[in-house]
Amino acid sequence: MLGGQVSVAQTDALAGTWELAIGGRDGGIAYVTFDGPSMTGYGITRAYFMPFTILGTRTGTLGAFVCDYSADLSGSTDSNYCEVIRVEEYINYVSPHPFAGTLTGVADADKLKATIDARGISPVKGTRPTTMPDLSGTWSGVVKCTTLWLTITTPPAGCPVTPLTPFKKSILASETWTITPTAGRPGSFDITGDGSVLSNSFVVTGTAIVNSHNRLTGFVQVDFGPIGLVFHNFSGKVNPQKGTLKIKGFDTHHGVLGKISGQLTRE
Repeated sequence: MLGGQVSVAQTDALAGTWELAIGGRDGGIAYVTFDGPSMTGYGITRAYFMPFTILGTRTGTLGAFVCDYSADLSGSTDSNYCEVIRVEEYINYVSPHPFAGTLTGVADADKLKATIDARGISPVKGTRPTTMPDLSGTWSGVVKCTTLWLTITTPPAGCPVTPLTPFKKSILASETWTITPTAGRPGSFDITGDGSVLSNSFVVTGTAIVNSHNRLTGFVQVDFGPIGLVFHNFSGKVNPQKGTLKIKGFDTHHGVLGKISGQLTRE
């Protein structure tokens, strides 16, 4: 006490871990942790067919804040990855690289509202993580794949893309996923599995991130061996009581963009 006044320590409204729901065309889910001036985290959005890690530095600790960050796209088993530039219009194959952006917003003890400027402005809402659904187990079901009209006729130099004439047709793939928690990343789960479509078998690997509201975003790489790779990027919702997982999103193979949708049930 000094001069009859009580000194009250101010608290950092951002400190700790947040669960972020990212809106807009790059919608997805991320988890970030603020510790002093640093921000670290991980997430998946519909813009990329792989997870990313986040490293940033912020200014502002009491309510309003600005955080400049870089995100590293990692985990791809292919030398190229797919970036959805404009959904249902075209895709672009580029080598994996970090990308940068700015997270600007305000926060109190349990709510965060911000915008993220990476490939355009997207709204972000944040809450403190609570009880997240456990996706662990074996899931099986049918995924519907619908090929769109798109094709790439002039791929970038060095891009392993063979221009194809897409067919407007839907096919059904039977898939089985084994889902296990990702070590050291709450809310993140690794996906392995297999399936078949049109008498062709394939192997599935990928990652999904789920939030406290039973929403998830994820991707899987479907490996047909000599035939090639297909990438699925999806969002969806899990019903822990019924043991169902509904997904919808996009896939790409050799420059052809398609839609996917399906439901898997926990065995």
